[in-house]
Amino acid sequence: MKALLLTALVPLLALTMSAPGPVESHVATMQKAASLSIKFKVVQAGASPQDYSLSLSRDLKLRLESPAKLWVSDGKTLSVYDKAKKLYTQGEATKPTLLKLLQNEPTWAWSAFLDPEFAKSITSAKPGEEVNQKGVILQEIKISKATGAVTQMFDAVAGVFRGGTFTKDNVQYFVQVTEIKVTDKALADTVFAWVPPADAKLDDGTVVAMSYADVLPVFQQYCGRCHGGGRAQKNLNTTNYDALMSSNTVRPGDSARSILVNAMRTGAMPRGGSMPKAEIDKIAKWVDDGAKP
Repeated sequence: MKALLLTALVPLLALTMSAPGPVESHVATMQKAASLSIKFKVVQAGASPQDYSLSLSRDLKLRLESPAKLWVSDGKTLSVYDKAKKLYTQGEATKPTLLKLLQNEPTWAWSAFLDPEFAKSITSAKPGEEVNQKGVILQEIKISKATGAVTQMFDAVAGVFRGGTFTKDNVQYFVQVTEIKVTDKALADTVFAWVPPADAKLDDGTVVAMSYADVLPVFQQYCGRCHGGGRAQKNLNTTNYDALMSSNTVRPGDSARSILVNAMRTGAMPRGGSMPKAEIDKIAKWVDDGAKP
């Protein structure tokens, strides 16, 4: 009887042991798909959510949009458009170039669409808690990789990672997927077609002083809740150029002596959170460039 039970259990144990884990399932789903469409938000504690979208199709077709930039590849040419500066660059669309773009957070998980060896960059993947996100059951997968630790949320039904958390410059960010479509059909070529806006200019490498438009998205994301529009606490409105300059917190040409920049560097702003150094440096450069409108 025992021998019969053991004989019956062997195939079941073998099946269980060979079942793919979340990382392997995610890579398999990404590699099998003909296209991927995602809408997601990137959220930093104490800051406003930022809307992103990503579309991928085979033959090096990509469209990635953030509040500040747009990247579009039609399979041959990669166009990068800076919305604030109204400048764009164009170059050859290659797999290494697109992979490098996607391997940055917060799109790292979906670089598996282009990279069959995605799992090789991972040193460990440990399951965590299960959560119910608007009716979708997701499992935390705590991942260690060469560039740092992240947490991905695994959807076992769809076989994909859909959001998670990562840390950059000691600041934690959350990636919240609002819509994801993985299909066996290619997306229309029109998704990856892009014509520069009429007022856009080709970036020829000329260094141009930063303008208020360049830093407004930073102010909106990190300062707008307390110092924007009708919520201008302490008479400081960072989302309106004239109002900001009348606050006497900005000294054009001298960021080191500007109250606003010093408040950011010391952590006094934003309240209840912190700003990445790169964003503070951007504000400081704008001030040093003359704090122009």
